[in-house]
Amino acid sequence: MTARVTVIIPLFNSAPTIGETLQSLRAQTMTDWEAIIVNDGSTDRGPSAAEALTAGDSRFRMVHQANRGLAGARNTGLRHATAEYVHFLDADDWIYPRGLELLVNTASASGGAAFGAYDCRDAAGRPLGVVCGRAPATVGIDELLEHNRFASHSNVIRRELLAQCQFDESLPMVEDYDLWLRLAARGTRWHRVDEVVASYRLRPASLSKDFTKMEATVERVMCGAYARARAERASADASDERRARVSRLSRLMFRAMSAASQGTETTPAQTQRNVDCSTQRDGQAQTAELAAAGFWGVVFGLGVSPDPLHEFGRVWFPRLLRWWWGELPRADLSPEIYRPLFAQYAAHVVAPESIAHEIVARVGNAPIAVIGAGTNGNTLVRAVIDRMGNERAARVLCMDDKPDALARTAQRWGGAIQPHALGLPIPSTHRIVITPDNDGQLARFFHADPGVLRWNQVRDQLAAPRVEAMLELAKSVGVTRLEREAHRQHATPPNSARSLS
Repeated sequence: MTARVTVIIPLFNSAPTIGETLQSLRAQTMTDWEAIIVNDGSTDRGPSAAEALTAGDSRFRMVHQANRGLAGARNTGLRHATAEYVHFLDADDWIYPRGLELLVNTASASGGAAFGAYDCRDAAGRPLGVVCGRAPATVGIDELLEHNRFASHSNVIRRELLAQCQFDESLPMVEDYDLWLRLAARGTRWHRVDEVVASYRLRPASLSKDFTKMEATVERVMCGAYARARAERASADASDERRARVSRLSRLMFRAMSAASQGTETTPAQTQRNVDCSTQRDGQAQTAELAAAGFWGVVFGLGVSPDPLHEFGRVWFPRLLRWWWGELPRADLSPEIYRPLFAQYAAHVVAPESIAHEIVARVGNAPIAVIGAGTNGNTLVRAVIDRMGNERAARVLCMDDKPDALARTAQRWGGAIQPHALGLPIPSTHRIVITPDNDGQLARFFHADPGVLRWNQVRDQLAAPRVEAMLELAKSVGVTRLEREAHRQHATPPNSARSLS
């Protein structure tokens, strides 16, 4: 019987992790797959370990070649693939038991490509409390021109869509993102699976990269993607203005990665580039951008928990603060000027699942009316089911001004929720929970009800201890003293290099 999906596993010196990767594949609820392990010139015992682990399972094949890199190994796997769908699984990551089933079923029902969220792990496989890929319901060229929306092993693609597209072996990294962009420019759209389908391991070896080279490679890929999108009229907006904004955010993120992982400080030679990245922004936008860059810089630059309350907080925080210090203009001397930045950062740290479970705990036994059928609303419904079961969830009313979003949510949970049209009266027995991130207008609409819970308000309350911890850490590394010295000596103008040591 022909396999439904071909799983391509590049293998290069991954003996410590290949066993966990292969075990995750063998644990799949979907069993009609084939796996092609491409030994890309390994010099360790990884290939022999893989052969021993897969002995007797005819679904596994191994192909040997001289080292050609990740892109070359994946291209070799594609040449040997026979199934309708293709999945790329690296030898240090893993996929959850229902991952292939959910991805292939969604791709089959929606045009040939699907993706799901993935969580981040440290080198030992411990969760970092970070989930990536909470993207729109569908992803195409417009969404990918902002940033990469999924990992290589958190999506599947119909093989025929790859017939004229392969990985670019000249790229030293982000070759997967480059391929997604080229596929999307030809019309491919990925449909979202509403589950976390995979785990991504951040290893020390992968964290010692040249971030300047990474930045340049991403810039090269994005430059080509925008040029193609304009030439082929594939995107609704491939303007120079959008391109400049995306470039700025990308540069900020890679510099934050470098700062978090290596303690790299801003140098005088970088000052003008930093002005281009941040200081020409209005204060609120700049703060949000720097906070987001710092968060992802800790996750992908250092591969540890980005929570300042975690033991690693004292490792990365002084490094990140040096970088923030070089980016932010200041009007006074108090560490309190950092509070908005720290608040934005802490909001990234608080996981949506934590917010949802806190809301459920506060509501108690009362039924809930969920305003918003997006990611946050669905996370809240799952928390209700996890805590109280389907019987309790059946008392949940769900409302949204987008009928398609409400229909997807109702289909996802079946009879566990009750769709409720906006504008209809909400029973007085129900606690109203407003879940969209941008909830200002909704909050004003429901302002007369003192029992309304706002997702953002609960998030900020959970984030508050982390804000205070960051302020204390800022004081402990001498921010106040150094700023006073700089002010007194008039020697250090805003947005120039500073040292906190």
